[in-house]
Amino acid sequence: MQAAKASKNEIRAEFVNRKKEVDAEAAKDKEAKRAERADHVNKKKVTRGQGKAEEDESEDEEQAW
Repeated sequence: MQAAKASKNEIRAEFVNRKKEVDAEAAKDKEAKRAERADHVNKKKVTRGQGKAEEDESEDEEQAW
């Protein structure tokens, strides 16, 4: 016993529906990665040359001695 064969139109419609689902999932993943990269870049800021904090520490050491 064999099941009824699907017509070309039914196959095409099924393909189109699956492609829409896959594309939507890919777009969602892409947006999630973009947001993750943006968040990662914001956390990774390097701050250098904040001389005021270093000067304050050295002055405290001099006063301690």
